[in-house]
Amino acid sequence: MVEGYIQEEIIDRIRNSIDIVEVLSDYLPLKKSGQNYKGLCPFHSEKTPSFIVSPSKQLYHCFGCGSGGDVFNFLVQYENLSFPETVRILAKKAGIKIEVKTRDPRLKTEKESLLKVNKTAEEYFHKILIGPQGKVTREYLFKRGIKDKTIEDFKLGFSLPAWGGLLTTMGERGYSPEILQKTGLIIPREDRKGYYDRFRGRIIFPIYNIEGDVIGFGGRVLDDTLPKYLNSPETLIYRKGENLYALNKAKDYIRKEPLILVEGYMDVIALHQAGITNTAATLGTALTKGHLKAITRFTKKVVIIFDADPAGKKAASMGLDIFVEGGIDVRIVSLPSGDDPDSFMMREGKDKFMNLLHGASNLIDFSLKQILDQDTGFWTVKNQELSEKISKVGEALVIISKIPNNIERGYYLKRLSEKTGIEETFLLEEFRRMKVQKRVHSPQSTVHSQRLRPKAEEILIHLMLKDKDIANEILNALNPEDITYPPFRTIAKAIETSLVKFKEIRPEKFINNEKDPEAFNLFSELSIKEMEYEDERKVMEDCLLHINNREKDKRLSELQFKIKEAEIKGTEEEVLNLLSEKQRLAKSVSMTSREVKMKG
Repeated sequence: MVEGYIQEEIIDRIRNSIDIVEVLSDYLPLKKSGQNYKGLCPFHSEKTPSFIVSPSKQLYHCFGCGSGGDVFNFLVQYENLSFPETVRILAKKAGIKIEVKTRDPRLKTEKESLLKVNKTAEEYFHKILIGPQGKVTREYLFKRGIKDKTIEDFKLGFSLPAWGGLLTTMGERGYSPEILQKTGLIIPREDRKGYYDRFRGRIIFPIYNIEGDVIGFGGRVLDDTLPKYLNSPETLIYRKGENLYALNKAKDYIRKEPLILVEGYMDVIALHQAGITNTAATLGTALTKGHLKAITRFTKKVVIIFDADPAGKKAASMGLDIFVEGGIDVRIVSLPSGDDPDSFMMREGKDKFMNLLHGASNLIDFSLKQILDQDTGFWTVKNQELSEKISKVGEALVIISKIPNNIERGYYLKRLSEKTGIEETFLLEEFRRMKVQKRVHSPQSTVHSQRLRPKAEEILIHLMLKDKDIANEILNALNPEDITYPPFRTIAKAIETSLVKFKEIRPEKFINNEKDPEAFNLFSELSIKEMEYEDERKVMEDCLLHINNREKDKRLSELQFKIKEAEIKGTEEEVLNLLSEKQRLAKSVSMTSREVKMKG
């Protein structure tokens, strides 16, 4: 799909037409609690409801895990949707027609052109396969167990052995060599005098994005010619690290079942043909964060089936960091030696394949097994170098360190001790040393705990969110830049901007949830949070006074210290100058305090 944006006015219309209580009630039971509604948070496990929905603010906030926002944020988080997808769903619910506009018309035109070229090429390759020139290839596919319906479902094709078959045909249809080269379908000759087809004499597997657009191609030879597989290069519309083969077909099934992740096109096709439609494949790359993002839109459960050879087993382990840290439940299926999913399915059938799935190993167990259980019997070989053993233990500890749950980490440390014969206390000591090093070399977290939130600033933000007149008064007396806590500063600036632009408090329009999730969550929290004040004006003035005097108090402390230093040194003139500055500053603080009291 072409990237673009949805007009802000449309988003506002949807927001004003949708009732957050009605939408969220479809996902969890909500009970009336005063002016708000309350329920168990769907984003973390809890027994006492801490998830609050405010119909007046059209916001939700969980006071247990800190998640919060508006109806758009809820669907993005709960359904693992992109923002545009969420807007479309809510627009349909509200009966509002939306139009996606592009920020760069030239970019839109180029992307649309590349997609159109690929679609035409897909039809060209498919027509050859199902026609007279594809007879030999069809027979090959039939021998591999691929049926006519599957060929049609996956739009499989065939590229002629000729060097310019596609180039000539596409040229006749008005496509220039330049646009064909941008899709990767043709390659410039070394002498730069012309082009030739990338795919020649190969079965063609069209690759689709999640919306079903053709973004690239894979090609497989019918014999032992190398390379066995050839893929489109990365282009403006095709990123291998962000796409999975057949995810567009599997997406609806993996909302309820785990995603089965395999290595090859033929593996995917064989499994889909057998009715195992929750299957997709990587595109010749290691698993990436882009893949993780694509997968978690639909599921948090993955079963990885890689070939039984060492390279396949290594590939399975490569996803450990990404999946474990991403909170994905990953299982590994070990195929018999020499098998891949396609060959196993052909020989053994669906029932035995499903038995393999049911016996899938936990990813941590599988990865540790790869490190510690060598074919040579790693821990039983007496002449094994000690340094190599220590290195393997280090690899195992790195894997265990990725586990987010403390109890699970403890379990695997004990298992490692039993396997290696190394006392658990030594392993635990090394494990802690590694964690300390990681903290030292890692950038500091930007997440601030509640105890670090300056109380005076929090109260002022809460008061501003309650009433626009109070907000105007506070902002007349306080520059948002003087707020020290970054999320509160972001909210204050957003309030100020919304008052100028809309004459009302709508900070959510100016806080980017993706770039500053803490500020957005604090905004939802303080919008809903009930805080009682005996005298709002006095509380406001005290908080403003506290913030105003905060830097002055800090300077007074510094001056007191410098005065003592100067007295010890015996520099009388410096002492007098410092005392004079201290008196002026103390007088300023006192006058400010009196002014506030007189106003009260």
